[in-house]
Amino acid sequence: MISCYSPLTCRITLIGAILLLMTGCQMTRFYHQAIIGQSRLLLDRESIQELIQAETSDPALKHRLHLVRAIIQFAQEAGLPAEGAYTTYVETGQPYVVWNVFAAPAHELKLLTSCFPIAGCVSYRGFFEKEMAREYAHSLEQEGYDVYMGGVTAYSTLGWFDDPLLDTFLFQPEQYLAALLFHELAHRLVYVKDDTRFNESLATSVEQYLLKAWLQQRGEEESFKRYLASEQRRDSVLHLIESTRVELRKLVQACHQQKSMLERNGFFRTWSAPTGNYLRPGLKVGSTGHGCLHRSTMPSWKRWPITTAGCR
Repeated sequence: MISCYSPLTCRITLIGAILLLMTGCQMTRFYHQAIIGQSRLLLDRESIQELIQAETSDPALKHRLHLVRAIIQFAQEAGLPAEGAYTTYVETGQPYVVWNVFAAPAHELKLLTSCFPIAGCVSYRGFFEKEMAREYAHSLEQEGYDVYMGGVTAYSTLGWFDDPLLDTFLFQPEQYLAALLFHELAHRLVYVKDDTRFNESLATSVEQYLLKAWLQQRGEEESFKRYLASEQRRDSVLHLIESTRVELRKLVQACHQQKSMLERNGFFRTWSAPTGNYLRPGLKVGSTGHGCLHRSTMPSWKRWPITTAGCR
């Protein structure tokens, strides 16, 4: 019998028990750190209302919390399901809240997927503990995979819990904070299990549509122009990655038994092009797919009418 001291602890306990019962020994440690990490965030939450009213709260923090309230209200009026979300705050003291590990077989372009009872199958595995993420990444490298590990400042529990604000993203520039909140709330609106590409592309489209309306309402069209310029630079890099992936796919299919041809044909030199901070030395062929997941179907979404009466 499960004894619960509150609805929150009951839900955490129940979900944890289900996850542990549905998995073998190999995944038990992974689920354990996920349960502990999520529980720690939920139990460390502080009420935004109380922080705003407290005389001891940092004025900069109060200003940001007021801003978030305005953004959330705008999102709700636009039809995003924001009830209960971002009404609390957690100071983690860390630059990232989660570390995601992406992997693909060497000289192949299909990302390794991980499947979970709630989120379905996704093209990465996320860890609250950085060292455990490194261990997992290293184990995949030992098996011959190309691996990329990156920090994440925010994520959504898809409405299973009331997501808190985190210091990992709260103090970024206003347009990026609003974009992030719109993006994460869009996951609550529509989330299709086993389709990361669809989910991220849709959320990014909703994010951009609502951000434009939000900044226009505030008379900050220049901020949106700067945001778009940044996104266009990012898109140009992703286009470079995707076009190179297409060529690599053709080469690998034609010469699967001659892997050395990848180096002889100079495809790795493509990454030396001036692309700002988006690409870095050591980027591997098989781990380049994660960046394209957020954008690949966006042009088709932009042809659909989205109304602020409900994002429908």
